[in-house]
Amino acid sequence: GLLSADRYSSITEEAIKILDNFNISDKKGLTPKGLSEGDLKILDIAIAFALKSKLLLLDEPTSGVATSDKFKVMDSIVSAIKREGISTLIIEHDMDIVSGYSDRVVVMHEGRIMAEGKPDDIMENKEVKATVFGIVS
Repeated sequence: GLLSADRYSSITEEAIKILDNFNISDKKGLTPKGLSEGDLKILDIAIAFALKSKLLLLDEPTSGVATSDKFKVMDSIVSAIKREGISTLIIEHDMDIVSGYSDRVVVMHEGRIMAEGKPDDIMENKEVKATVFGIVS
């Protein structure tokens, strides 16, 4: 059936609140075709928040996003994650994103865990540097 006016109003308020949380409420009148790739990524994650997820699994949330928008996308994601206290696992190959936004990093290579720890420690790990970055010291 149709939604009652009160229920529709409640859903609309919740949607606007979620868009506000992700700093994209100014886009509420646009269709997805009117959004940038970065805003679409943020919207995808906002939808997951709307579902009241306890755990978010994000596979390369900045892939396909213009370089100039990657940090905007991650700032929105991290801000909302911290505000809502949602556990999050991010799979990411962009080491600028990994080092800038992670509390803990696990590096996998050929199906095994190569290293884990704080981002700064991982970035200085000789095995990671050689295998992931091709830097031999």
